[in-house]
Amino acid sequence: MTTKSATVDQTGQLTTDRSRRQLPGAWLMLGVGALALAGLFAILLVVARVPGTEALFPTQDFFRIALIVHVDQSVLIWFLAFAGVLWSLGDTGSPYFGWTAFTVAAGGCLLVAAAPFLGAAHPTLNNYVPVLDHGLFLSALAIFCIGVLLQAVRYLARALPGLSWNDPLAVGIFTSALAVLIAAVSFVWTWFGLSDQWIGKSYYEYLFWGPGHSLQFAYTQIMLTAWIWLCRTVKRPLYVSDR
Repeated sequence: MTTKSATVDQTGQLTTDRSRRQLPGAWLMLGVGALALAGLFAILLVVARVPGTEALFPTQDFFRIALIVHVDQSVLIWFLAFAGVLWSLGDTGSPYFGWTAFTVAAGGCLLVAAAPFLGAAHPTLNNYVPVLDHGLFLSALAIFCIGVLLQAVRYLARALPGLSWNDPLAVGIFTSALAVLIAAVSFVWTWFGLSDQWIGKSYYEYLFWGPGHSLQFAYTQIMLTAWIWLCRTVKRPLYVSDR
């Protein structure tokens, strides 16, 4: 046990003092909260299909609106919030920056859920990150992603100098953060280079094609890291080498 760092040791055990477990715990609760919101919107989209319930919802097309919020909360926000758990475990610096990143991300998550009830509409069922083509919803997603990106960049800056390239846990966490950073760069690059002729679903299909692929890599790294961590924790042997 150490009071100077928050990380995962070679046996898969958490090595951190109680104060440094609070930030990873907050990111985990954010992810679980996103799954709960996704479940709520799953119920709402089913109710929206029931004949005669139109008056209960702010728009006639609430089924697709609820579907988009459900997908974004259960995939994008859940995975990236859990990534925040891993990155904050590996952040050995002052926790204040991490709490700022978490607060920004949490605010974006809640605003994504609230946006349909505040006037956000125009659902576009594009791949990777389906959206409501409305400024409030897009701003909410941007706020969440900024919070996640702050935590990722913070982790990358602190982890790179002492990264253990022989430890798959360390490499998995690091490459997941790197993939998220690449996704952000790809998004900005595409955004500035996208032609004005694209509108609606086609616009967002092109906008999220590059970053969406990078995010899928990040999701996979997070999943593999979690599997390896669990295997080490229960002392179950892995039938492949660390390399």
